[in-house]
Amino acid sequence: MSTESFVCSMWYRGIGILGGNLLLDNGTLTYTIQRKRHDIDEQYWTLVLFLNEIEEIKWKRIVFPLAIFRMKNQEEYRIFIFNKKRFNTYMEKFEF
Repeated sequence: MSTESFVCSMWYRGIGILGGNLLLDNGTLTYTIQRKRHDIDEQYWTLVLFLNEIEEIKWKRIVFPLAIFRMKNQEEYRIFIFNKKRFNTYMEKFEF
């Protein structure tokens, strides 16, 4: 699988985290915040989601497309992905 990068912003406790990047590579989605903010828990500065641990991906639209990743352990992560169509093209080979 090739490495693909997507401009994004994570939804965190009611505020967006601006300036993020989502990298799809080797069975993982890695979210990286570009500017370290001390009002954001450090675990979200670089967050790795293993594709085999994702139970489902739902989409909402709040100005921009919002992907809701629900993990098998029932945790949820909400990430605005600014190119939903391109993201889905790369994700469609995985079953959730």
